[in-house]
Amino acid sequence: MTFFSNAVFASYWTTLTALLSSPSYNYSSLEIGLFALIGIAPLTFVPPYSRVVIDRFVPNLSVALGLLYAIIGVVIGTYTGTFTIAGLIIQAVAVDFGVQTASIAYRAAIYAAAPNARNRTNVAYTVSAFIGQLMGTSVGNHLYARGGWLRSGGANIGFLVAALAVTLLRGPWETQWIGWRGGFGIHRKDIESELPLADVREAATDDAEDSIR
Repeated sequence: MTFFSNAVFASYWTTLTALLSSPSYNYSSLEIGLFALIGIAPLTFVPPYSRVVIDRFVPNLSVALGLLYAIIGVVIGTYTGTFTIAGLIIQAVAVDFGVQTASIAYRAAIYAAAPNARNRTNVAYTVSAFIGQLMGTSVGNHLYARGGWLRSGGANIGFLVAALAVTLLRGPWETQWIGWRGGFGIHRKDIESELPLADVREAATDDAEDSIR
């Protein structure tokens, strides 16, 4: 999930520069830089969203919802972004918000399950995110050069669908790597952990924001 979602994040912001500087928009370097500030907007919604959704429901649901938000945004931006800036704005907000919330939920689940292995999980997560961003940048640029915005956007949709498929391979209460044993309940159970849930979410939020930057 981390690999694919970060690939989309990097691919979008890399190829967006080429699109905005193309004859379709002909934006200057300053205007393109200012457009990137849109990515800050979703961060303001993450804390209240975390309290309402991530803290109350199983991580699988929060991750799946985050990926769905990103998929919707990418679909809209891919098929409308070449002729309206509104589509690109919607995609920027949806991708940033979706990837951010999915990452927070995913990391919170890891920290709650293995609170004493935070350093190791951080290393694994960061390496996966870094490789995903490298791949997304490379593939996105290659496809944009070959087929333009639609082709690179199609790849991003495929990456997000793959991330969602990986998420759905394991149920919320499954104890093995793959399967849906244990039920389909979406509400969190009161499981004691060495880290309170609020602390887990706060740590995951901080680390997710650092990785996005």
